[in-house]
Amino acid sequence: MLQRKPLAIKESKMIHPFLLLILLTLAIVVADFDNHPGKLCTDISNKDACDNIELDQTFECAENVNSMTDCALNIINEKQEFAILQPEQAFLAASFASDNVTVVAEVTTEKRPYRTVVLARIFYNSFKDLRNKRFCHPGFKHDELITRYVLQEFEAKIIELNNSYCQSAAQTLLEKRLGALSSFFGPSCRPGEWVIDDPALDAALKKSYSNLCELCGPEKCNVIYQEPFQDALTCLRNGGDVAVTSLSHALKFFNDSNNIDDFVYVCPDGRPKKPRDGHCTFTEQMERIVISERSIVEKTQNYLNLNLAKHKSLNGFVRQSRTSLPFEDSLEVLLELSDADAITTIQAIPLKAYVSNRRNIPSISKNTYCEETVNWCTVDTKEQEKCLWMQQAALNAGLQPVIHCAQTKDKDPISCINDIKNGKSDVAFIDVDYGYSASRSGLTYAAYPETYNKDLAAIVVAVRAVTNVVNLKGKKSLVNPKCF
Repeated sequence: MLQRKPLAIKESKMIHPFLLLILLTLAIVVADFDNHPGKLCTDISNKDACDNIELDQTFECAENVNSMTDCALNIINEKQEFAILQPEQAFLAASFASDNVTVVAEVTTEKRPYRTVVLARIFYNSFKDLRNKRFCHPGFKHDELITRYVLQEFEAKIIELNNSYCQSAAQTLLEKRLGALSSFFGPSCRPGEWVIDDPALDAALKKSYSNLCELCGPEKCNVIYQEPFQDALTCLRNGGDVAVTSLSHALKFFNDSNNIDDFVYVCPDGRPKKPRDGHCTFTEQMERIVISERSIVEKTQNYLNLNLAKHKSLNGFVRQSRTSLPFEDSLEVLLELSDADAITTIQAIPLKAYVSNRRNIPSISKNTYCEETVNWCTVDTKEQEKCLWMQQAALNAGLQPVIHCAQTKDKDPISCINDIKNGKSDVAFIDVDYGYSASRSGLTYAAYPETYNKDLAAIVVAVRAVTNVVNLKGKKSLVNPKCF
């Protein structure tokens, strides 16, 4: 009779009790990580609203947020957070975002963001046809944020026609470019501030290139446009030849049958387009968007759909229900949502791809004019990274000359001071401790930077974070002033 042998397991196949304990612990940790609240990142400080949204333990407010730049950086660094970005914030972050930063929803209102167009009289066939013609510009002051980069896109096309403007005797890049515009156009209207925060220089340039103000009327370029894009079209209708305006105003303009056969769209590549054949735009501003870290895309979209139900888009319109869910009012405060805002979840797409599909991200190589740059000296990798953010922010805003960031060879402040002294660099942030060395080298201050303790917060205004902001009170930061 066969005797049943006891079941045998090779020792190598047995799970050691200690290993089993480790595996169980890891499983618990992973499960806890999956259920751990994500973060809602906002620069709105409201403790009551934050306490309310934490009740369901899905999301809680992120801490130590000084600006929305922090939110973008947190998600770039793979923190499980989501945030709403304004169009220009998203435009800046896209230059540095990895595929980890994902667009999950759009925030829309009945009024679309601006779309800029250029209109010209029917004679137009190419940019060269506009020489000596009358140019109508909307100026630089608008109800919504429209950067100088956008408002000067068409002008940049015209300036490119002049291959020799860089050889002008004018001392500044701004004056060289204004000179190129002045020599190309006839009597025109380019109202508003040409130079920010320098009335004397602004007045001097308007006097030197007065033909760019002749079409504005008695007040010249000091005229204040109440409806800039509409007023630019009024200028066009009253004797102008070409105008920068918005698509919404252009469509109304062409509702007049007297205009539809007398004017055409000017496309960015220089070709004309008859309004009956459609339109072409220079810049189409994006909507506000919701971004999240890649691993919580579904979690974020579900959270928005569940807790902001009255903001869900229905056939392009916000639902009319005013019944608020438990956390809805608090979310509206933290995300700065109005009753008219509609949130539409979309198929998740990396931020860089989303922005690139809608706008051209300006590059340093294509926007460096006359080989002029502001050479900014940095001492280490962190400062270099901050400088690159500042460089792109300035470029997006249309500030010239462009900033060139260069890390000094010896990686210390004294090396930057020497680089400026020797003409290798133009500007640097210098701690007050090095002020004496800077002054001995013939340098002086140009700005008092606002700073936060967090490394990259408010990068547009902060040149470099400091350990103790109090130490700066009553003291001067020293940089070379010739660049500003």
